[in-house]
Amino acid sequence: MSGLPEIIETGAGCEFTVRVVPRARANRIEAAADGAMRVSVTAPPEDGRANRELVKFLAGLIGVGGSSVSIVSGGRSRRKRVRVEGASRAGLETSLRKALAGQPRKGGRL
Repeated sequence: MSGLPEIIETGAGCEFTVRVVPRARANRIEAAADGAMRVSVTAPPEDGRANRELVKFLAGLIGVGGSSVSIVSGGRSRRKRVRVEGASRAGLETSLRKALAGQPRKGGRL
């Protein structure tokens, strides 16, 4: 298993599924399970704050502007479909792999 979610190329970019964990101690991503990348965010799931934090965090990890990342489905659910406009599958896979490799393991250090 590669630890990455299934990434689908669309005409506008790429899409993948995330499972969001709000109110975490830190923003972080974890290897995919059940086809979805687990993303923890510090924001609570109130008034769309966790969604905004998710978009901002993913944009920073991937290295794109915040307007390039959007939630296309699951806005009120923990399981969401995210689109990265203008991204290629290979580029997105590389960015997510680097992000996974550069984070400390859960409860540990680099």
